[in-house]
Amino acid sequence: MNSIKIDYDYRFLDFSDDKNKSLCMICFKGVYLNDIHPVYKINLGELIVLEIKKKLRNYFTHELVLRGFILEESELKIFLDLFCFNSVKYMMCTFCNNLEEMGISCNSLVENENYCYNHKNYCYKTNECYFNQIVCGIQQLREELLSSQYKSFFLVYQPKLDVKTEKVHSVEVLTRWQHQDYGVISPIDFLKIIKQMGNQYEFDLFIIKKSCKEIKDLLGYIDNFSVNVSISTLNQVNFSNAIENILEEAGIRPTYLTVEILEDENISDYKNVALNLNNLIQKGIRISLDDFGSGYSSYYRLLELNVSELKIPKEFFQENFEFTSKNEKILFGIINMCKEMGIQTVAEGIESISDAQYVKKLGVDYIQGYYYSKPLKKESFINYLTNQS
Repeated sequence: MNSIKIDYDYRFLDFSDDKNKSLCMICFKGVYLNDIHPVYKINLGELIVLEIKKKLRNYFTHELVLRGFILEESELKIFLDLFCFNSVKYMMCTFCNNLEEMGISCNSLVENENYCYNHKNYCYKTNECYFNQIVCGIQQLREELLSSQYKSFFLVYQPKLDVKTEKVHSVEVLTRWQHQDYGVISPIDFLKIIKQMGNQYEFDLFIIKKSCKEIKDLLGYIDNFSVNVSISTLNQVNFSNAIENILEEAGIRPTYLTVEILEDENISDYKNVALNLNNLIQKGIRISLDDFGSGYSSYYRLLELNVSELKIPKEFFQENFEFTSKNEKILFGIINMCKEMGIQTVAEGIESISDAQYVKKLGVDYIQGYYYSKPLKKESFINYLTNQS
């Protein structure tokens, strides 16, 4: 694969004497709107933003370190809170190594990194309008979410395959936002806004209802479909009753549905969560724990939440993971523990043949990722299923 070449620099942006209006900007040059990565099949700018966010999670515990990003002409500008700047130099070093493995060559345009890193006077005075462009962009999205009733959201489908036959067993239903000005907005971005607005429960129910309405045409091809649900939604008293009503209205048997728990925040009291899950399980709905080993999920959650499926994130087995015998023993231990507990395992994020071979050796039950199929719109997914059969 030919290497994609981009340049980058980073700097302070001072808008006023108010430190809340000071940002660190990382600017990538040579990133075009229509650049699609040949392997990952997503926009190059979106891929870079996703990778930056992964690195930020490694360096910071604060929730709002990434203020926003703008992709215009041939530049991608990522804006971070000012306190992130001291770690940007070190983050960019490992980040660029990551991109090199993806076939993206990064060249730094910062002439004196130590000076940039140590001196506050390496600043670019920028007018208030530019700062407001970032802040108002987020505010615009909030207002549109409130007024649109989620009409611009659409569903995509990513198959889960049986590891032995590599045939589709079930499908994960995912959400995208088609914005008239910004194009397709990633869930990483719009879910944060929805959460800040306090609309997570309302949004999750909307997506479940939309999924049940669309999935009826696919039930002849698949045995099960899964939807993502925030832990805060599961903590709502009437959630299980709401799900029962949605399924009944759509005419779908509960056994077709899997609820994937997104532990995107810490819940101090799991009483309502456990009650809802027990009610769902009694109705025949399966429960899956997403991204095990990251965020707040742990071994204790397996016992506490009574899940029937465990999703192992790609960070555990991709090529950049350190394949030591200790790490392998941990992975084998997790998977064998699940087998003993009657919990099925899904390896997600499979992006290469080496990923696929490795997780097959580990003994997982199901596999999912871009190596097999990216998330597809409904018509394309039906074609995918037809071609498989």
